[in-house]
This record gives sequence, structure tokens and C-alpha cells, in this order.
Amino acid sequence: MLTTKNDWLEICFKMMYEYLPKSFQNFESREKFNIISIHAESIEEYAVRLRGDKYGIDSISLDFCDYDYNLANGYNKVAKHEQALKWFFKGLGYIEDCPDKEYSRIIDFYSNLSSVYQELGRYHEGEEWANKALSVCKKYYDDDDLRAAAAYNNIAVSQMYQGKFDNVLELNLKALEIRKMKSSEESEDVANTSSNIGFYYKTIGEFDDALKWYTKAMNIRENIFGKINLSFANSCSGVADIYKYKADYDKALEYYQTALESRKAILKEEHTDVALSYNDIAIVYDHTGNFDEALKWNSKALEIVQKILGENHPYTATTYANTAGIYYRKGDYKKSLEYHYKALEIKERLLGNQHTDVAISYNNIAVLNYAMKDYDESLKWNLKALVIFEISPMKEHPDTAAVYNNLGNIFYCKNDLNKALEWYFKDLSIIEKVYGSEHPVTINAYKNIAEIYKEISDYEKAEEYYKKAL
Repeated sequence: MLTTKNDWLEICFKMMYEYLPKSFQNFESREKFNIISIHAESIEEYAVRLRGDKYGIDSISLDFCDYDYNLANGYNKVAKHEQALKWFFKGLGYIEDCPDKEYSRIIDFYSNLSSVYQELGRYHEGEEWANKALSVCKKYYDDDDLRAAAAYNNIAVSQMYQGKFDNVLELNLKALEIRKMKSSEESEDVANTSSNIGFYYKTIGEFDDALKWYTKAMNIRENIFGKINLSFANSCSGVADIYKYKADYDKALEYYQTALESRKAILKEEHTDVALSYNDIAIVYDHTGNFDEALKWNSKALEIVQKILGENHPYTATTYANTAGIYYRKGDYKKSLEYHYKALEIKERLLGNQHTDVAISYNNIAVLNYAMKDYDESLKWNLKALVIFEISPMKEHPDTAAVYNNLGNIFYCKNDLNKALEWYFKDLSIIEKVYGSEHPVTINAYKNIAEIYKEISDYEKAEEYYKKAL
């Protein structure tokens, strides 16, 4: 009869050891279990057996909630999030019904439910469960408890994905303060919060700050785990993102490849994190004009996300949008528009029509209509995007600048040069601040303004901006 966690782990190892890569066979028990959780394909059958259904255990002790908890984490790691929810709720039910409640376990379940809902793109529910975790933590533990820090992080991430930026930095800094105080400057928890802060700065377009925080997280994780680790891989992707935004594509590709190598060493090929790496690499090739190579990597990503996540997930929408972008730059506008509408349909269904991610899709469709010389249709979609961007924290973001640039282009083609100049200067006011004066995007803005001044016969001003573009 199984009565202890050690009995369960021993059986678990015997039954699932075949799924372990040989390189992991010298790991300690806990690390072995984490890897088994990633690689095992039939763990639910084992869990049912171990929970007592085939061993004749008459009553379920609280120890068995840990089995449900670990099983749920295993499903979460292989991107089977609905199954993860099932087992988290199953374990949580036993704990909440127990007369002698263990609130630390309840908080752990609440926090993990928050994380799973985030993975599913259901950020409002993610925020609700994180707030539940924080409420229990404040009631039964100190305000500076590490579990409170985890809740602050989860609330911040959920809010940011909902486009609610006002409290995100404050929540992350609260989490960081607690984690530094309770662990150390070089702990995994500090790395996690540093990464979240990097993501916040990336989202609002402050790339130098984003690079600082992402690099801090990456260095801590490499020191703790080495390079074959999922957290390290995520940090590499974050650093690569910033180099991509800075148009340093060689550096971006280097870090994306490092992330991919780490993920493939740990995960199966058909995992969303592997798809993420494929997508990232596709984007770099797209930006450097190697469209066939970009489509090759993108199609590998799309095949995985369609199979695992289906048609109702934010990441599927992102992958469709990336596919559309490649076809656009390849000159296949019809194919591009098809994929942009696929992306928009998912985003509006999940996020509503006032979210900045939806605004990005509006802008993408506007760009396509401009390329097809349908300027009135392009103007309509650009203005829809602008309404959202200008009331969001992204009003100083490059994506907002792109809308201004698009509007300048439209009015230039309509021969309304004064209006075009007005929008081009709005574009320049953002990108000069974000990218500096030597970035290709900034140089293009200088050229646009110079062309307008030339057309209205203000040759002195035209020369000034042509010189800036040199």
C-alpha cells in the first residue's frame, strides 16, 4: 500500500524512467521528477494508479494532493493546460474541504491556477486567482512573505497582458524588494522578477532599461542553472527581443539560437516554447530580407501552435500575424491579409476591441490596404488603431509612431502635404527618443520630412533633414 511521497516517487521513477534522456540520469530525485513531468506522455494513467484507484487505498490523505499538484505541473510543462487545470482543481478541492486547512498549500494552488490561466490567455481569471492568493497570504502570513511576492508578480503579468499598465511596475518592485530581502540578490526569484520588469519596459518601448533587466535575469539564471535550462532560455529570448528592436539582428539571432538549443535539449519538438523559438528566428530572417528562410521557420512554429493551442489562443494569433508580416514583405498582399484577419479574429474574441494588441492588428491591416493603394480603407484602420494607442501607456511606443508614419504616408499620397508633415513630425518625436538619430527607422523619418519640405519648396528645411539622414 502506498502511503508516503517517497513510495510514490519511487514507483513514479520506475514506471517513467524510460522517458528520461540519458543525460539526465544522474540528477537528484526532485530534479528527476521535474524532467519526468516534461517528458512523460502517459502520466495521468500512472497518477490514477498511484492515487489509489488500482492500489485499493480507501481514503485520500492530504499527501495525495501533492500528487495532483505535481501531475498538474507536469501537464502545464507540456502545454496541456486544460488537463493542468483539472488536476489543480482536483487537489485544491481536497485541501479546501479539509477541516485543518494548510493555507500555504492553498496559496500554492491559487498561484499556479493563476499561471495556467495566463498560459491559456485568460488573463482576467489569472488576475482573479493571483488576488485570491495574495488575500490569503496577507490574512495568515506576513506582508513580506515570499508567497506574497509570487502573487504580486502574477497580478502584474495578468494586468499587463490586459493592457492595464498603471500598477505593473509598482507590483513588480514590491515583489523584487521581498525576494531580495528573503533570499538573495542572485536568487532564482530575483531573476524571475527582473525578467518581468524587463518585459514591462520592453512593452512600453524603453529598450535600454529592458535590456538591463533582461540581462540581469539571464546572468543570474546561467549562474544557478547553466545553459541547459528553460528559465535561462527565456532570458536569452528576452535579450534577443531587445537586440531585434535595436536592429542588431546578428546579436538577436545569436541569442534566439541559444534559447532554441536549450529548449530542444529539454523539451520535445512539439512544445510551445520550441515554437516560440522558431517564430523568433523567423522574424529575424524576415527583418533581414530572407523571406523564404523566414517562412520555413514560421511554418514550423505554426504547425506546433495549431496542434497544441488551437484557434483560440493569443500565441496562435501572434503566429498568424508573423506569417502575415512575412507574406507582406514578400509582396503577397492577398495571403498577408488572410493571415492578419485570422489574427484579428482571435484577438478581438479574447481581448475585446480596445486592447493594444488589437490596435496592432488594425495597424497591420491599414498598412496592407495602403500597399494596395486603397488609401481611404487604410485611413479607416489607422484611425481605429490610433484611438486605442493614444489612450494607452503605449502612446510613446514605436507601434504608435508607426501609425503616425502610416497616416503621414496616406496624406502624402492624397497630396495633403501639410497634414502629411504634421503626422511625420509626430512619428519622429517618438522614434528619435526611442531609437536615437542613427537608427534606420529614424533616418527614414528624416527622409520623409525632407521630401515634404522639398515638395513645398522649402529647400533650406529640406536640406537640413536630408543632412540628418546621411
